[in-house]
Amino acid sequence: NGNINATGTYKMDDSTIINTSCVFQGAGVDMGDNHCIKLGVGDDLVIKHNSLDSYVENYTGNLHLANYTDDGDIMFHSDNGSGGITEYLRLDGGSVLTRFKKNTVHEDNISARFGNSSDLQIYHDGTNSYIADTGTGDLRINSDSVVAIRKHDNETMANFTANGSVDLYYDNIARLCTTAGGVNINGGM
Repeated sequence: NGNINATGTYKMDDSTIINTSCVFQGAGVDMGDNHCIKLGVGDDLVIKHNSLDSYVENYTGNLHLANYTDDGDIMFHSDNGSGGITEYLRLDGGSVLTRFKKNTVHEDNISARFGNSSDLQIYHDGTNSYIADTGTGDLRINSDSVVAIRKHDNETMANFTANGSVDLYYDNIARLCTTAGGVNINGGM
């Protein structure tokens, strides 16, 4: 019914409290730097702070984070680079989606993989960039209007227009264009 203020180590075993090194205040436990909370018979889960960094360490089985609130989310926040805090990742329980709130960076030779067997991979190997389709079926690029292939400086290399022409460019000038009646060539053959 009050605070227990003591130093040393406390061990909770059923209803027994044995002293070891923390302060119980009201409904909380205040622990100093370099002390930890250990859970499990073999100290399987450890929560600690070393005066610089904080740790949650699991030594047995899987580590589960769960939110059982109907339509509830799990949100990951961190510094925004300007002294504030911002959300980076959300597990959206209402929409059943994973929402990335900030850009992701895949280092060289680390791919973004899609499909149960990693059928589609997008990656950069330090020299070249790849879209690798290694699964069954086609690689399809769908658009309601125009699919354009451009260099990073916006120089057009090809345009594919829905229900319209396919245009191939040389040095940003359309040279070969399909039409309803055939092909138009801009320039000599």
